Parts: sequence; C-alpha cells; structure tokens
Amino acid sequence: MPKSASNQKTLDQFMSCWEGLEDPRNGNAALHDFYELLVIAPCAVLCGGQGAVDMALFAKAMEPFLRGFLGLNNRAAQPRYLQPSVPRP
Repeated sequence: MPKSASNQKTLDQFMSCWEGLEDPRNGNAALHDFYELLVIAPCAVLCGGQGAVDMALFAKAMEPFLRGFLGLNNRAAQPRYLQPSVPRP
C-alpha cells in the first residue's frame, strides 16, 4: 500500500485526536514514535493481542503493511522477553 496524500491526511487527523497527550516513556522505551504506537497498539488489541509482547509480535508480522502508511523510522519492535506460551518468530 503506497503512501498517498489521502493516507497521510487520515493519519494526521488520527494523530490530531491525541494532540496534547504527553508521552510517558523515557530512555530506551521511547525508541519508537509515540503516535505510531498509538496506531499499532489498538490494531494489535483488535487482532487479539493482550500485552506488549503481542504488540511487538503484531508489529513485526505486519511490518510491510504498516510501512505503507507509517514512517517506522526504527525497525518494528523486537520482543525482548517472550512468554513461554508464545512461540519465537
């Protein structure tokens, strides 16, 4: 899905909903763009994700799709601590 002016406008409108929301992360936790996380997190939850590990796995699996409309300047999140019930990618 190539980036388009329409996609960018929609993403800008979504981000404007969160304007003024302070990013609570610090240090290495702020590696990824806050607004991009605000797009990825609900998508992961809607697909059955239940936490940070699931969000990272979702972002990794959907990286080519997400790059169609998000910058993803840093690579998609790599889960550092996998739960025993979660298979390694």
